[in-house]
Amino acid sequence: MTLSRTEIWTRILDRARHELPEQTFRTWLEPTEPLALEGNSIIIGSPDQFAADWNESKHAELLTNLAPIALGHPFNCCISRT
Repeated sequence: MTLSRTEIWTRILDRARHELPEQTFRTWLEPTEPLALEGNSIIIGSPDQFAADWNESKHAELLTNLAPIALGHPFNCCISRT
């Protein structure tokens, strides 16, 4: 079974929701969207450059670490501006 980028991102976000304070999740991760799949990486769009930089520095590592739990295999999460 092959998952779509939206399904992959939803699974990772569901795990992140349990790891982060609700306000942090709502402010920084809820406004994101999956832009593309490239091999074993998902490119995530943030609404502006500040949010993209913040998510990359504060959340990308956590999201990548949650991917094997959510998906059953390693997956990189890269943050970009939408």
